[in-house]
Amino acid sequence: MGHLVIDGELVQVDGATVHNFLDTGMSFVAPKGVHPRPKDAVVNKIVLHWTASERDGEEGARTVLRNMSARKDAGCHMLVTNDGQVWQFNDLMRDMASHVSHRVVNPASIGIEVSDYGWLKDHTEAPSAGRNREKYVAVIHGWRTTFADYYPTQHDAVQAVCTAICEHLGIPKEVMLEPWRVRSNKKLRNFAGVLGHLHCASGRRPKTDPATKPLELLADYWK
Repeated sequence: MGHLVIDGELVQVDGATVHNFLDTGMSFVAPKGVHPRPKDAVVNKIVLHWTASERDGEEGARTVLRNMSARKDAGCHMLVTNDGQVWQFNDLMRDMASHVSHRVVNPASIGIEVSDYGWLKDHTEAPSAGRNREKYVAVIHGWRTTFADYYPTQHDAVQAVCTAICEHLGIPKEVMLEPWRVRSNKKLRNFAGVLGHLHCASGRRPKTDPATKPLELLADYWK
């Protein structure tokens, strides 16, 4: 089904189709938000996101790369497109992608972006392909909001790559769940496993991705 590149090694992934920009000969401009990871960094976290857009196939992956390359502070390790295919952009260990601004989480984590509008403003329908997504209501950071879920194939891909990464790097198969809020630096530093951007992004309007369903389904998958 494909493999991930982790510290120069090829790691088999079962249950997802993986395309790797590192070894297929595809040319791309590395995002400005990707830098060598500190040699003493301990990678023990995976952070799930959404792109707030709909992306299909290789062109969708290239579009994400172009968008990140236009910003000096943005990056990610991989993208899951609408059809559930995985596109890896960087070595998961050797490269540090600026997918969260949190100083504790970013050096110790791998960032996975998933094509999804996610948060639906005023409960409106998501554009284009997002209209076919399952909708659900959740309360995050005190806001009761309607969200567009990942597609089932995207859930499958996330579960497959998270399992492969955790097993290869010895990361516990733990998922940060309730309550849905930003955690303290101490809790984030001590946590090892999978969490959401919503757990480690602060500010006047904290992030809500990937909402609740992807994390809950991953936790159920690992039970």
